[in-house]
Amino acid sequence: MKFSNRTVYDKERLIRFNNFIILKKRFFWVLMIVCAVLASGSFAMTLALGIYNSTILLGFSLIVLLDVTYIFCCFVLPRFTVNKAVGLNTNILFEFQEDTFKLSATNKNGTESSELNYSSIIKVMESKCDIYLFISKHQGYILDKSGFEAGCPDELLEFLKGKNIPYKR
Repeated sequence: MKFSNRTVYDKERLIRFNNFIILKKRFFWVLMIVCAVLASGSFAMTLALGIYNSTILLGFSLIVLLDVTYIFCCFVLPRFTVNKAVGLNTNILFEFQEDTFKLSATNKNGTESSELNYSSIIKVMESKCDIYLFISKHQGYILDKSGFEAGCPDELLEFLKGKNIPYKR
């Protein structure tokens, strides 16, 4: 076994993963802010010019409502729903071999094991506390950087880069 990591999917870790995915959409957030500023400026200009139109007020209100709803769904709602997540408090042992990696997950419902090829990982990303092994655009495995029992985070990242898995910071 080259690398071994034990990670517990606690509430904070799952919320951090959610925030990490959302905040990586930089282009979307910039576009949303620019559109909100343009809409606010246009609305303020119509009010300053004394042009009152209920259609303009409705349109501006809907834009603000959409922005607030999206932000609520991205950052606030997950904090309420994470307690019902299936993976909450799951303890996962990752074992990285030369050709495959193994997962052994234990939670209140039992134990589950699987062995995967490195080709199932589409990209690797890293945060301050965790390493994310993405298996789809929004799904991935979380490895706690402080949970390594064999090897270290930097060596694992180099090993995965050697397997031609895209790495993004």
